[in-house]
Parts: sequence; C-alpha cells; structure tokens
Amino acid sequence: MTNKEIRKIADKVRKNCHLSLIQKQLCYGGLLGDSNLQWRNNGQCRLRMSHSGKQLDYLEWKKSILGKFIVQEKPTIELPRKGSFSKQKQYNYFTIVHQDFTDMANLFYRRIKGKHIRYITMKTFKLLDLFAILIWYLDDGTLTKNKELRIYSNAYNISMHKMIKKWFWHKYKIEAKIRISNHRNGNKYYYICFNVRNSKKLLDMFAQYLSIIPSVMQYKLLTSTTIRRTPY
Repeated sequence: MTNKEIRKIADKVRKNCHLSLIQKQLCYGGLLGDSNLQWRNNGQCRLRMSHSGKQLDYLEWKKSILGKFIVQEKPTIELPRKGSFSKQKQYNYFTIVHQDFTDMANLFYRRIKGKHIRYITMKTFKLLDLFAILIWYLDDGTLTKNKELRIYSNAYNISMHKMIKKWFWHKYKIEAKIRISNHRNGNKYYYICFNVRNSKKLLDMFAQYLSIIPSVMQYKLLTSTTIRRTPY
C-alpha cells in the first residue's frame, strides 16, 4: 500500500468513523498500561500500542479490535534503548490521528513545564468499565505464586493511588492496597495489590472475557474458572 493510499484511507476514517464502546475501553485500559498518546504537529493525537515479541499475539489482538483505526499492515520494531531496563525488542502499532484520541488526552495527561505527563483523576476512572480494567491488568499486572494480583501502576503518585483504591471499593467493593517498590535507581514507586480473597473476586469478574483473550495472556487469569459470554 502506497503512502497516498494510506492517507486516503485515514482521511476517510477520520471523516466518517468514531470509536465504539469496546474500542474506547481498550484504549482507556491501554493508556493506564503500556499504550501512550503521541502528539503530532497539528496538535492532534494518535495512539501507540507497544509490546514485546512474547506478547505479539496480544498486540495483534488489540489491533484487530481497533480495526480501521490502524492502517499499518505490520508492526514496527523498536530495538532496546541504551540504558533501558528492558532488553527486548518492542513491536509497535500506531493508530491514525483522530479527534477521538485527542479527546483522551485531557483524561490521561497534564501538560507540565512543556511536557505531557500521565495524570489521572476520578473523572478518568468513572469512564472505565471492567474490560478497560482487564486490559490495564493484562498490560501491567501479574498474578503472584500466592495468587495475589498486582498492578504495577508506577507512573502515578500517592494521591492518584489513593483515588484508585477508593474507586475500586466504591465501584466493585474490592479492597485494594497500596505498596511501595524500591527501584534499582534508588527511587520509590507505588503499585496496587489485592489480597487472595479480593484477587479471586476480581479474577472471577474477568472470567467472562477468558474465551476471547489470546492464549498467550491467559496465564494471568488462571484462577478464574467461570467463563461467561462477553457483554460486547
């Protein structure tokens, strides 16, 4: 496909299409996790989704959900940066620039000293449904050997973590705990975790999506046994 053809398709999508509910929730969950918005010269945004080679099937699954909003046929490959914590290649998909992605900027970023910094509020979380939380968990979460669920929400400060904790309780009656992790660079970071009982409750809620989640990510949902039909 030529660049001219790509631009023509992108212009048509921008003019005639908007994100569906499930597409928005995929983006919301990704922006809490491994995705990010990129600003173009015209002030509009596109979404970047990035995963390692081990999670390539997961990345392709995300692409299939976003459909026509990704014109790119194959992912680009990004080599590890010097000094980067990760030593793996990253595979990237970029959406087209679209007003729907630009509208998400105010929900997930604040412009501070000329830079766009991740920043979330209760307004952000009130837009999230369970599918968005699942994507966040699949991106940034893990299930420990003790069957405790953790979400490495390192990008957010303590006040944002307190807000997240409050939201989980009011939304799902699930008690989240805030923990501190010492990074190798000496900085301290916060993350969200759940005890065994609350982890099982959350994982049982996720179980309705187990049949549509790529097999490469299903290990994160191992304690879920009840599979229900997806609501989408």
